[in-house]
Amino acid sequence: MKLFKPDKLSVGDLVRHILYPDSEWAALVLEIDGEPDPLTRKSKVLVCMLPGVKNKYFFKYRFRKDKRFKNDRIGWIGINWLRKYSS
Repeated sequence: MKLFKPDKLSVGDLVRHILYPDSEWAALVLEIDGEPDPLTRKSKVLVCMLPGVKNKYFFKYRFRKDKRFKNDRIGWIGINWLRKYSS
């Protein structure tokens, strides 16, 4: 399985976090925010954690909850932390 640079991401891609093993963190890209964050100058990505991975509730305990989402598996993360899966 090859990993690509984060700037190649698109909606519907399966991604992993660079700091976690594949079995602990895997998600599906739902939306890409084109406006870079003013502090980091990086774009952010809305992802939904896949069922069955160890950290499926990654966003529930680590980050402030976005009130628009009722699901604890959905959250925003910086694009620089993600890599796309490819077969």
